[in-house]
Amino acid sequence: MSLSLRALLPAVGLVCSLLPAAAAAAALTPAEGDHLEAIQHGQRDRVLPLLASERQVALLQRELAMAVQRRQPGNLDAARRDTAQQLISRPFAADLRIIFAVDGGDPAPLVSQAQLDDWGIDAATLERHARANLRRRFGGIPHKTVAKLPWLQVIDSHDGYAASRLLLDEPWDALAKRLGGRLVAGVPTRDIVVFTATADRDKLDQLQTTVDTVASNESRAITPRLFEWRNGAWHHFHVPAAGQSFPGTQQ
Repeated sequence: MSLSLRALLPAVGLVCSLLPAAAAAAALTPAEGDHLEAIQHGQRDRVLPLLASERQVALLQRELAMAVQRRQPGNLDAARRDTAQQLISRPFAADLRIIFAVDGGDPAPLVSQAQLDDWGIDAATLERHARANLRRRFGGIPHKTVAKLPWLQVIDSHDGYAASRLLLDEPWDALAKRLGGRLVAGVPTRDIVVFTATADRDKLDQLQTTVDTVASNESRAITPRLFEWRNGAWHHFHVPAAGQSFPGTQQ
C-alpha cells in the first residue's frame, strides 16, 4: 500500500510533532496529583524517548520550571524543587536532542532530574533504558513507498513515535544494508519521517524541499534538517553541490 505525497502534506496540521508545551506544566499541576511520586512506582518500563529541537527543549524547560514554581509552598523542599525543574535531555545529532516521557498519560509527563534521583540512575542510563523500552514496544520501522515517488519512503506508524524510531539502531542498520548502505532521512514532525537510499542530487533536493514544506506548516515542527545513516549512526547531512562527493566517498 502506498501513500501519496499530496496526501502527506495536508496531514501536517493534524499531527503532533512534539508534546505540546503545556504538557510539561500539566504533568506537574496539583490537579494531576503528585507527579513526582506518581512516576516512581513501576513506570520506568514505560519511559520512551522523543526527539526535540534545542529550541523546543528550552521551551519545555521553561514551562517545567514555571509549573514547579507554581506549586504551593511546602509541597517540595528546596533541593527537590531545584531538581524537579531540570528537564532531562541527551544529545542526538545536529540541533536535535532526546527527551523522555512516561507513556500512557495524557499528557505524558516528561522526566526531570528529580525522577532520576528517585530511580538512582544517571541520564546515560535513562537513555539506554528508554531505547530498550522503545525496541521492546515497537522493534521495527513500518514504512511505505510514496506513490509516484518510488525512491522515497515514509514511516507510517500512527502511534506518535515515528520520529523516535530514528533511535532504533539495529533496524536502521539492517534497512541500510538492504537498500544499499546509505540512507538520508528527514524528521519534520513527531509523526512524519521520510527517507531515501538514493544518491541522486535532484531527488535529494526534492526530499529537502518536502521536509522544509512539512516543517514550515507545523507550528511545533522538529527540524527541517536532513540526516544520514552512516557508520551505525545518524549524522547531519547537507545535499552535496554539483561536483562535490557524498561524505565518506571519493570522487
